[in-house]
Amino acid sequence: MFNRDEGLLMVAGVGATLRPLFNYTHPTGSNYTCNPPVTNTDIDIYVHTTMSKEDIEPVIVADGWAPCLQEERSHAYVNTPGFGKTWMAYRDGDYNLIVVFNNERHFARCVAATELCKVLNLLDKGDRVSAHALVHLDTENETVMPKNYQLRSFIRDVKATDWWDYVPPPPAIPPALTGWGGFNNHIIQSDNSPPVQEW
Repeated sequence: MFNRDEGLLMVAGVGATLRPLFNYTHPTGSNYTCNPPVTNTDIDIYVHTTMSKEDIEPVIVADGWAPCLQEERSHAYVNTPGFGKTWMAYRDGDYNLIVVFNNERHFARCVAATELCKVLNLLDKGDRVSAHALVHLDTENETVMPKNYQLRSFIRDVKATDWWDYVPPPPAIPPALTGWGGFNNHIIQSDNSPPVQEW
């Protein structure tokens, strides 16, 4: 079962009218996944609603949240699968709500990608963005391949299992994959990666 953290929503400033419309929450972003955490950045929260984008967006905007499509930073989102349809990001101050619209499978993959980034301690933003995009894609897509060859290979191995596709995903990486060098607090260095190979 997914979790719902009312306190997290309250701290983020989500209003009393909007909070009940979110049935699941999960922290994400570098403030949550990186060790040490990035402290001079926005705080990102995945939320799931059973409502459609068309029905809930007016409530979100009325609560003071601006769609990130209107933000100059939106380029970080627009190439991610499902943007503007399955999910949308909204900003208010230092907080970003990443709202998934009535799609538990997509939300499960968001949680899986977040926890993958956390376990691997991906400090490079490009690697984190690519990890999320790759987890969501059902086919390999060279346009979102991370530059880090180790990460590319590992995500391919993860996608060969059924771990990442659970609803909800298991809380931990399966033992069969824990021998990979990215675990045990190993920090992947993108600049030391071998040359990119075609899949």
